[in-house]
Amino acid sequence: MTEELTANKKAIFGLSMGHFMVDLYASALIPLYPMLTSNLGIKLSTISLIIALGHLCSSMMQPLFGFFADRMRHRTFMVWGLIMGAVFIPLTAASKDVFSMSICLLVGMCGNALFHPQVTSLVNTFNFNNPNLSKYMGAFMGLGTIGYALGPAMSSSKIGRASCRERV
Repeated sequence: MTEELTANKKAIFGLSMGHFMVDLYASALIPLYPMLTSNLGIKLSTISLIIALGHLCSSMMQPLFGFFADRMRHRTFMVWGLIMGAVFIPLTAASKDVFSMSICLLVGMCGNALFHPQVTSLVNTFNFNNPNLSKYMGAFMGLGTIGYALGPAMSSSKIGRASCRERV
């Protein structure tokens, strides 16, 4: 029984770290608005609207992806969600035009939407009939929140270091 609990704790920790990373990437674009506007030659209001639509798309797609994920026997949504977020959200910042930036953002945020329902369900599965459910679910949710909070700090520190190197 203790081996199963240890395995469950490791699985929950891995899923929580995935949640941390997905939410870290989802929020990392916020401090990059000025850089994106100057690189693409667009207004701050335009970039704000595009990124807000990306987040809205992610929020609206989560229930739909959750519906389909509940009917699947395999966990491909969470794997593809991680891959799409990790690949396409950084490509958003590297895009050379507004259209490609918008496509990369939407695909990356759809990855975010793919990931969340299936992983949240899986964390609950590991905690079925477990008196520590609230503690483990709290850690899972908390790491996602911490990731979302640290995303802007991470991306702005990278930009700050890059701009310091350019000046030297």
